[in-house]
Amino acid sequence: MAALLILLSNPLGFRINLVKAPGMANLFVLGFVALLAKKKYLWAGALAAVYVWTYNGWLVFWVVAAAWCVALLFDAVLVHGLRRG
Repeated sequence: MAALLILLSNPLGFRINLVKAPGMANLFVLGFVALLAKKKYLWAGALAAVYVWTYNGWLVFWVVAAAWCVALLFDAVLVHGLRRG
């Protein structure tokens, strides 16, 4: 009986019925990476804000942005070498 009352509670029912579209979320992340590649950082920030607003995934874009910075660092150091002049 107690389990039935918990299932009928409004907050739990809302969370169970909350459907998030993972495919659309993946498109947001791919769009974010594409905007970073084109160096359109303002648009990438706007897309990140929309993503956080709709999917509550603030950590995802921080991880993607950090990975992007690490990739740029590796590119600068390993591929082009550090040029001192």
